[in-house]
Amino acid sequence: MSNVTPPYRFRSKPNYLPHTIGTDLIVEEYSVPLGRPSDEDNAKYFGKCKRYAQEMGVTRPKGYNVSFHVNPEMEKHHFGQTHPMKPWRLTLSKSLVFSYGMNFAMDNYTSRAATFEELNSFHSKDYLDFLGTVMPEAQPRDIENPTPELMFNLGGSDCPLFEGLYDYCSMSGGCSLDAARKICSKQSDIAIAWGGGLHHAKKSEASGFCYINDIVVAILQLLRCYPRVLYIDIDVHHGDGVEEAFFSTDRVMTVSFHKYAPDTFFPGTGALDDNGPKNEHNPGAHHSVNVPLNDGITDEQYGWLFENVIGKCIEKFRPSAIALQCGADSLAGDRLGKFNLQLREEREARDDGLRKLREEAIGIPMEL
Repeated sequence: MSNVTPPYRFRSKPNYLPHTIGTDLIVEEYSVPLGRPSDEDNAKYFGKCKRYAQEMGVTRPKGYNVSFHVNPEMEKHHFGQTHPMKPWRLTLSKSLVFSYGMNFAMDNYTSRAATFEELNSFHSKDYLDFLGTVMPEAQPRDIENPTPELMFNLGGSDCPLFEGLYDYCSMSGGCSLDAARKICSKQSDIAIAWGGGLHHAKKSEASGFCYINDIVVAILQLLRCYPRVLYIDIDVHHGDGVEEAFFSTDRVMTVSFHKYAPDTFFPGTGALDDNGPKNEHNPGAHHSVNVPLNDGITDEQYGWLFENVIGKCIEKFRPSAIALQCGADSLAGDRLGKFNLQLREEREARDDGLRKLREEAIGIPMEL
C-alpha cells in the first residue's frame, strides 16, 4: 500500500441526512435550462397530458398494478460538465412518461431517500462513511505523485466527487427500495424505478459511474419476501456488480446480455463460460448466465436470444420475483456502446420479449 495521502478533503462528521442542494452548487445550465415553470404552467401541462391520455385511450392495465417511483431531487445533481451522466436524463425520462399520459396508467410515488442502515445491508460501513464525509474539493496536487491511489476507486474520471454525492446515492437507493417494498406488500405487480440501475458498484468500491448498487439493495429486500429472484440485465455493459454480490447463492440467478471485449470494453468480464463458482458444491454454481455479444447485433438477433435464454432460465430456475435492469446504452448511436438496435425496432423487439417474458412469468412480480 502506498503511504501517499489521497487527494481528498473531508467533512467533520458524516453527512447522512439528505439536504437541499443550493442553486450555487449546481451548474447553472443543468439546473433549469428552460426556466422554472409556474404553478399555472404546471396545471396547464398536467391538463394537456390528461386530455391526451384520454384521447389516446391510456388506461390502467387489466389484471395487474404498475407503479412509478421517482425522487425529483435526484435531478439536481450532476457528475460534472464533461461527464456522460447528465441530470436531464432523469428529467427527460420522467417528462416523457408524463407527456404521453402514462402516469395515468400507474400509481405514482415520490420515494424517500434510503437510510444509512438500508444501504449498509450491502455496502460496508467504511465505504458509506467515506461517501458521507468526503468533499469534492481536492487537496493541492502532489507533483511527485501525479496519479495518487484512489480510495474506494473514488475521485477519478469515471466516479468523480461532487457536492451532494451521498444524498444522490441515498435517493437512488431509496427509489429502488420503495419499488421493491411495493412489490413485497403486493401493492404493485410491476414497479418502475428509473433513477437506479447502477449495476457496477461493489460492496466497498465505486465503479463505472456507479457509487452504490441500488439493484443489490433492492434484491435483498425482495429476498425477504420471495425465495428466488431472477435478475436480468440488458445494459450494454456486463452487470458485474450484481453478479459478484450474489455469486455464491442459489436464491438469485443473474442473466446479463452485454458487449464483450475483455481488452477494450468496460468492465471486461462476463464471458460465455463465466457461469458462477467452479466448485460444484458451491450453491451459486451455474446461477450466473452471461450472453456476450459483438458490435452490430441487430434487433432480430437480440430478440431471438432474449426470448430463448430468458425462457429457459424461467423454466429451470422458476423465480418468484424478477428484477430487470433496462440500460438504454444498447441503442444504436450510444457514445459508449456499438450495438445496432434501433429505437423503434428495439422497442418492438423488447416489447415482444417482455410480452413473452410476462406470458412465461405470469403472476411473477417484476421490478424495473
